[in-house]
Amino acid sequence: MRKKLFNKLSLMEIGVISTITLCCIGGVAAYAITTNSADKPQNGNTVWTEVPIIEGSYKVLPTYFNFDLDNLIREADYIFCGTVVERKEYEVSWTDDNGEQWGPYPSSVIEVKINKDYYGGSHTEGDTIKVYTPESLSADIEGTLQLKENNEYIFITRNLDDAFIAEKAMNAPDDKFEQENHADVYITNSRDNIISISKEGIVAYREFFGKDFVELRDTASNQLNSVDSVITNDIVESNDYIILDKADFEIIFEDIISSRKNISLVTNPTE
Repeated sequence: MRKKLFNKLSLMEIGVISTITLCCIGGVAAYAITTNSADKPQNGNTVWTEVPIIEGSYKVLPTYFNFDLDNLIREADYIFCGTVVERKEYEVSWTDDNGEQWGPYPSSVIEVKINKDYYGGSHTEGDTIKVYTPESLSADIEGTLQLKENNEYIFITRNLDDAFIAEKAMNAPDDKFEQENHADVYITNSRDNIISISKEGIVAYREFFGKDFVELRDTASNQLNSVDSVITNDIVESNDYIILDKADFEIIFEDIISSRKNISLVTNPTE
């Protein structure tokens, strides 16, 4: 039954392989708890049950799609910088039209205070936004940045809007997650869609910067040992991430966006 769901979800960008890995290795069972009915918001036949975040309660070796910077930026609806205000983790389950039970599957919602817009926007109003991720915040996902409260990140997101609902209904009709009822935008994983901003500098996946920045990558990666708030030892050892000066990063990143969106951005370095 789960295999059928994964085949359907793989048609949607939001059903990334990392999500499949989380479920297949028993990640849900590792932190599942019982909650009272007040903690189970109902949306049609879908139930979102909030569970505690127990960081590092189990390890995950994810399998991601190949990194594609061009598609990542071109398909993004909203790219912004913000500070994580609150994190919540859920188990999501639903009953289909045939009475078959699906789930529970991990999902997380991160509330973020927006500090700067790089590109686009969402339908939400105000200076806070809710970001959906199919990853468990309780998992230690090897080779990814950790989303922590009070830390600042750049998010590369797509909108949870009518277009998303229509695409999902067409490509993955068995998918009843109903993310759009709980968040404003979504990311597919924490390797490709987030960049960390720390006092030491900007920490990002090295493939953002391509072959032209090999020398810069090799030099900067040696500084990662000083950044302990969002990275794990496996990130330092893998050489998959680099750290850049904030001012240098702003110029590079805005050029990455403008060249792929065919627009002109005004450089405004993050304070």
